[in-house]
Amino acid sequence: MNQIFRLKNSLPLQVAIAIVGVWAISLWKCVQIRLDTLQPIWFIALFIWQTWIYTGLFIIAHDAMHGSIYPSPRVNRAIGQFCLWFYAGFDYPQLCAKHHQHHKYPASDRDPDFHNGQTKHFWGWFGHFVSEHITWRQVITIISMFAAGVAICHYFFPQPLWWQAVNLACFWVFPSLMSSLQLFYFGTFLPHREPVGGYIEPHRAETIPRSRWWSLISCYHFGYHRKHHESPQIPWWQLYE
Repeated sequence: MNQIFRLKNSLPLQVAIAIVGVWAISLWKCVQIRLDTLQPIWFIALFIWQTWIYTGLFIIAHDAMHGSIYPSPRVNRAIGQFCLWFYAGFDYPQLCAKHHQHHKYPASDRDPDFHNGQTKHFWGWFGHFVSEHITWRQVITIISMFAAGVAICHYFFPQPLWWQAVNLACFWVFPSLMSSLQLFYFGTFLPHREPVGGYIEPHRAETIPRSRWWSLISCYHFGYHRKHHESPQIPWWQLYE
């Protein structure tokens, strides 16, 4: 029985490791590509893929914040910090505290993910959202990581430094930025904007129903956002059920 319990509770961990592994292999392969020989259609396909897999990296960190990956808090924190570090240099404890504040005071002036009460449209809200979560320390961390990444790639793949820098920008930096738009639009803007009839307490979150595949592709089932707020311990891949 103990063995069955461990196997059952390790499934979220296996899913997390699988996504992190796919992300790592995908990035490693992408930085070896010669962009001057890549057809535009393949570049667009790879860029979209990298954006989606980076969204998955953040989703894993998000599940870690809710203790959904493994019963051990240390395991959740280690995986969450790893994912956030490579996603955009985030500090896990700081972002975790803000996320739990979001769950405690959703769609209110005490919610760090909410708009400022004046700019409720997409870009104004997104700008405020970014200002609440991005720090100068994080920017310096990202720049340092990028420089280190270029040096590492140059060591393993003897190509000019500018070539490595362009590859990393195309398959790491810009997909991560596009991923932040994807996460904000499907995971914050749509589910937390005020509906015509007003918010429904206490979660003040709406579900955006979609087909199973579109729900997965759009943002790892986070359109089912009311369910997430009602049961935040449910891992992302069970939100649709």
